[in-house]
Amino acid sequence: MKRAMSRSINVIRCITLCLASQASSAYACSIPPRSLFESNQELVRSTPTIAIARVTGISSNPKDRRGVFDVELRTVSMLKGIDPKVFKLEGYASDRVKSPGDFSAHQSAEFWALDAGNTIQPGDCVAYGLYELGQEYLVFLRKDSHIRAYENVKTETDLWLRVVKALVEHQAR
Repeated sequence: MKRAMSRSINVIRCITLCLASQASSAYACSIPPRSLFESNQELVRSTPTIAIARVTGISSNPKDRRGVFDVELRTVSMLKGIDPKVFKLEGYASDRVKSPGDFSAHQSAEFWALDAGNTIQPGDCVAYGLYELGQEYLVFLRKDSHIRAYENVKTETDLWLRVVKALVEHQAR
């Protein structure tokens, strides 16, 4: 009797553990897509449209449970592709989530050494930009997200901006 009871408890534990692991995997990104961490060269090569754009509006999306906002941007200048003029992205408002800013015009070792970016990844295998109204961002408009696809740029001498311009120019040859 004791043995049967012990076996039943082990079966119940196993079933509970299996159900718990299945439930959590529905909400978490267990294996991030390769596109999220592509090299800088591959990011530029695989992106059809690259622009510097200014945030003109940030509005909450009441249907979204992740806390993601609808962000409206207006093109300031184009680096690659067709100018979308005005477009919307999903993202987070930097007044609600601390943004890393521009990584000291992208001179910071943290940006380059740790594959850091101006993004947040809430667990759905997507990187979302952190935006502030009126700020300008180097935006990669593509099907898949990337950790460096939404970088805040404040000057023409920003290192990330200079790197992307050099890669666009090199790949156009």
